[in-house]
Amino acid sequence: MKVLVFLASGAILFFAGYWFGLSGDEQSIVMNDELVSKNSIIDKIASEELNSVQESNAARVEKIEDLQRIIKKLKEELNKAKKNLRKKGLQVENFLNEADRSQVDIKKQSTSEEKHTDKITKAAAELALPKPFSNFFVDATGRRAEEFNRFQNETQDYDWAYLMEIQIKDFMTIHYEAGNIDVQSVKCKTTTCEITGFESEEQKAQIILRDMREQDWWEFRNTSSSSSQSTEFGQYFYVSLSK
Repeated sequence: MKVLVFLASGAILFFAGYWFGLSGDEQSIVMNDELVSKNSIIDKIASEELNSVQESNAARVEKIEDLQRIIKKLKEELNKAKKNLRKKGLQVENFLNEADRSQVDIKKQSTSEEKHTDKITKAAAELALPKPFSNFFVDATGRRAEEFNRFQNETQDYDWAYLMEIQIKDFMTIHYEAGNIDVQSVKCKTTTCEITGFESEEQKAQIILRDMREQDWWEFRNTSSSSSQSTEFGQYFYVSLSK
C-alpha cells in the first residue's frame, strides 16, 4: 500500500509540472495518455498486491490446517497413552492384590503350621483331665488343641459359672435319657464349659445335648463333642461349650 501511495504522489507532481508547460490541446492529449498509463500501473500494482495477499492468506490457511492435523494426531497419541497407562495401572493393581493374597496365605500357612506343631502333651492332658477323658487331647493339634488351651487358660466368673453348672446338671439329671448316662463332671469358666461322663450306648449324651439347646437359659454358640470306647472304661464322652 505504501508503494501505491508513493507512485500516486509522484505521478501527480509529474503530471502537474508537465501540464502547465503544454497548450490546451496538447494538455488534453497528454492528460489522457497519462491517465491511461497511470491507471495501468495502478491496476498492475493493485493486482500484484491482491495476489500477494491471497497467497499470504492461502499460506496461513495451509499452516492452520497443518497445525490442526498435528493437534489431532497428538490427541490420538495422548488418548492411546492414557489407555496404555490405565491398562498398566490395572496390571500393577492386580499384581499388588495377588501379592497381598500370597502374603495372607503364607501367614495362614505359617500360623497353621505353628498350631499343628504345638501339640498337647500327655502330661498336660492328664493334669487337666483324668483318664479316660484325657485321651481326647493327648497329641492334639489345631482346633482341638486350641479348644483345650482356651478352657484351661480362661479365668472364672464364679457367679455365672456356678449358675450355669447347676442348670446343665439339673437338665441332664431329669432328662428321659438320664438313666443311660453317668455325668462325671460339669465345669464352667467365663465363656466356656466342659462336660465329661459315661454312657450306656453311643449317642445318648448327644440326644440330651440336642434337647438342652432348646432351653431358655442356653447361651452357647459353639458346641463340640467327642465319644470313644475302651475295654477298661466302656463308652465315654467329652463335650465342650463356648459362647
